[in-house]
Amino acid sequence: LPLSHNVNGSSSLSTPSLLRLGRHRRNLLKLVGSMMGLVYLLDFASTSPSDSPIRYLFSFTNVVRNLCATTISYPGDTQNDPFWEKSFPADKQYLGEPRVLPSGPNNIGFVVTLDSCPDDRFYKRDLATKYDPGHALYDAAAVLMHSIDENLAQTGKYTYTMHAIVHPDAVVCKDPNAKKYDRVKVLESLGYYVNIQASPVDPTVDPVDHYIAANIDTDAGDRDLTVMYAGDYDNHPAVAIVNFDTVVMNSPLDPILDGFLADENAKIGTSFQPDNSIDMVFVLLKPDPEFVGTIKETYINTPYDSNTGWGGTGIVGFPGVLGSKGVLTYHTTNLRNLDPQSVMTFDTCIIAYSHEGECLNTPSEDIKVAKLSTCGSPWHCPDLSTLTEEERAKCTDIFKQWYAMREHFEDNCWILGAPLAPRLGTFQSDVTLGFCGQPGILGYSHMVVDKPAPESCDTETLTSYTTNVLPLGYGAYQNQKLTLTTGVHTGTPQACVSGAVSKSDYTPPYNICLVIDVSGSTQERFRGTSVGDMNGDYRYNTVLDAEIASILKILQTITDSDSLGNDNISIGLVTFSTHARYLGMYSPSDPNDPSKINPTLENKLKTLRSSGFTHFDDALDKAIEYFQEAPPDRSNLMFFLSDGIPNVSGDGDDEERVYPTNNHISALTYDSELKVLDEMKVHRLSVGVGYGSDVRPDFGLDMIDNTPDEFTGKKAMQVTSADELSEVLLSNPVVGSITDFKLEVNGVIDPKYGPNLLQSSFVGFEYGQFIVENLNPLNGQVNTVKVSVTVDFDGDSTTTDDQHTMTTENVILGALI
Repeated sequence: LPLSHNVNGSSSLSTPSLLRLGRHRRNLLKLVGSMMGLVYLLDFASTSPSDSPIRYLFSFTNVVRNLCATTISYPGDTQNDPFWEKSFPADKQYLGEPRVLPSGPNNIGFVVTLDSCPDDRFYKRDLATKYDPGHALYDAAAVLMHSIDENLAQTGKYTYTMHAIVHPDAVVCKDPNAKKYDRVKVLESLGYYVNIQASPVDPTVDPVDHYIAANIDTDAGDRDLTVMYAGDYDNHPAVAIVNFDTVVMNSPLDPILDGFLADENAKIGTSFQPDNSIDMVFVLLKPDPEFVGTIKETYINTPYDSNTGWGGTGIVGFPGVLGSKGVLTYHTTNLRNLDPQSVMTFDTCIIAYSHEGECLNTPSEDIKVAKLSTCGSPWHCPDLSTLTEEERAKCTDIFKQWYAMREHFEDNCWILGAPLAPRLGTFQSDVTLGFCGQPGILGYSHMVVDKPAPESCDTETLTSYTTNVLPLGYGAYQNQKLTLTTGVHTGTPQACVSGAVSKSDYTPPYNICLVIDVSGSTQERFRGTSVGDMNGDYRYNTVLDAEIASILKILQTITDSDSLGNDNISIGLVTFSTHARYLGMYSPSDPNDPSKINPTLENKLKTLRSSGFTHFDDALDKAIEYFQEAPPDRSNLMFFLSDGIPNVSGDGDDEERVYPTNNHISALTYDSELKVLDEMKVHRLSVGVGYGSDVRPDFGLDMIDNTPDEFTGKKAMQVTSADELSEVLLSNPVVGSITDFKLEVNGVIDPKYGPNLLQSSFVGFEYGQFIVENLNPLNGQVNTVKVSVTVDFDGDSTTTDDQHTMTTENVILGALI
């Protein structure tokens, strides 16, 4: 069903009204200028500087100067939203809304049509998308509207309303990162009134001529007649069909509009191309409620022959002949044959100008409407040096008009504060005004600013990996893994790359359970670097202070990491003394500021107090609670810290209940808990904190630990200083050293990246976030990013029996149109 959408909701007149106010700014400024002398004299008579008329005048002139700037807001968050899917989210269902459109005897409607998405591979016909500006839609729509505004403002006789007819399949398209965005919202943000409507004729369903039905897909496309709805806008005395190939020049349109409206017989005004087809770059219609029905009936009932064309009239052989251009040419020809006065024919060198034939002799100042495509699309920064001298002169004038309209729009029609695109491009800068850095689509600087990486990097990522075995000698080995994370798509020549060399099954994302001993003995002093009073209990440098400081250091390491954060790590907090407590699941970083530790978790740690006995069994039970509710399909890690010896009986393995006794068998029986943790594939690192801790084989901490050193076989470790504790908790699980690292983009090794840039952490050896260059961002282009790394056990690259090389690669698809 055809849907109508009100651009401004209940305040449907607000944006166009403000837009029309901006048209009179020149007259207002003239008035202000004429008042200056009077105000100057009055100022001398003012007794109070605060009441100076000049102050009020400057306040008034500021308002006048910014009239246009109050009409249009820059899309999205100017600082933090580089993505179209954020500025124009595809989150709205358009169900149709009643509305009152602007009208008036001198209000002219200008109508553009979007039939498809430029990335639609199932419907990408040359004609249907030929003038689709792709990811320069905002630019093209803004400049087209502004060129109309500036032209009509010269006399102020005519006002205008911008309309867009958008096919339902052209509403939600993909942005330069291949994410969905709403094109209706793009046009709405500029003040267009948008109708969402399907074509009045579907040649694949309706009983049209067999030849049309069979060939429409290779010509205009079956949605091409959507533009015919322009004839329905009877709130205007005239409607102009335009497209994004249209640029309105400085020569006033008033004489064309005057003549068309004054001629009661004229129904259509158009230019004809040399092949006798009408030029869709500018077609004037007098709205008629029967127009769409007439065109539909003509389209369905008129036979078409590949040799004789529509109805045997010879209308044949030009691109788009099977769509709106063909049927409208046939309809216009019939009207002219029946009543020559019904069709007003425009001089094609004045309306729909192209630099061809005799039109090359037309003075530029006489051109009213020009066709961009004969010179190229401005948002593709075409190279004018390939044209003849005469062609180049005309295209220079046309492009200067387009780029000047863009510059004027940016400087005058945005609310102050919009991040203007840089105007530093040197390519044909006398024409492009600094908006082109090089020829081609990659050289163009968009109005909705293209932010550099990492701000522009794709939020949708892909991670590839490979695994291999590093021999350690004497039959020992370590399974290692190389990961590579990149975006899936790119709309710029840059991309973000990151990854790690890690121990297999020990890679992000992580669920990390921090199990902390808070028994009475943890209030004793602890040697090493002073950490102060971390928990505010007025005892300094205690075991508990060292535990808290080390945990905070882990959290800060996560927060500082390019590859770790709230999206791939959850933290479970368990404390234990006579009994254990599961204190909840937390994000490691502040949700409002990812550069800081989660304040809720930090405060929880800093309020821990020492008391009671030491209950390992209950601590494991509470750790299981966390892993049961933690996100699935992650690497599960547990850091188990204790300064003492278990002395409280357990509760699940038929342990004997006895008075707290160090290392009693009842306090050392964890079979059921360890079985559950093994089933959950929890990597358990046990640390004895202080000289009093027991890390002997087959005792408490050693029994819990299941991460033995691959070379020595030793499990639980004892630390005797805060520095040692932090070092153990943050130790790199990967055995060996990185002796070689290469990063390739599209087969070319980037010399900026080597093994010295990999950082050792508790993940392994991390790299990135690297910003790689020289990708091809054009839609459909395939880019490869490859990393290879060599790990050597003893660091001696001359011995190869203890090293291995791993390689993996990702594909990044270009998405820029």
